[in-house]
Amino acid sequence: NQLLLYQHAYQAYVWNKVVSKRINRYGTCVIEGDLVRNLGNNVVHVDDSNLDSFAIEDVLVPLPGDDVKFPNNNCYQWMLEILHEDKLNINNLRCRDCDKPLAGDYRKIIVKPHYLQWSIVTYSDATQPLLLTDLDIMENRQPPTHKSDHEGDVLSAVKVEFSLP
Repeated sequence: NQLLLYQHAYQAYVWNKVVSKRINRYGTCVIEGDLVRNLGNNVVHVDDSNLDSFAIEDVLVPLPGDDVKFPNNNCYQWMLEILHEDKLNINNLRCRDCDKPLAGDYRKIIVKPHYLQWSIVTYSDATQPLLLTDLDIMENRQPPTHKSDHEGDVLSAVKVEFSLP
């Protein structure tokens, strides 16, 4: 359903605003009331007894919806404020066409990439692609060649490759 795309985009908008505010206020510290997954893969609140057991990469912020826990800190209040600005609240996030509650979900604030590699690519024509697209690779195209026709026209770019979990 196309309307769900808009609703999911709104959830992402709220999430991004909350996370931006959280990082601006608290940096990359884990704080009491944050949400994390424990060893049993359950979403739990951080408190002073387990605060040192988690890193910022463990912290979750929910996409607002019907079936999620919310942080016990300012993040929840900020989420409510954003919804209120748009004349919404946690209890009326529903799919209007199907009259079902809009399910929430959890996203990590920070995800560390795996298999990080980088290289310097030199090129001379800024209008030509530097890399193959996935479609190019599927069609067995050759990588672009980058030759400089004139001395002094050589440009450089950093090529970064990584995988996200």
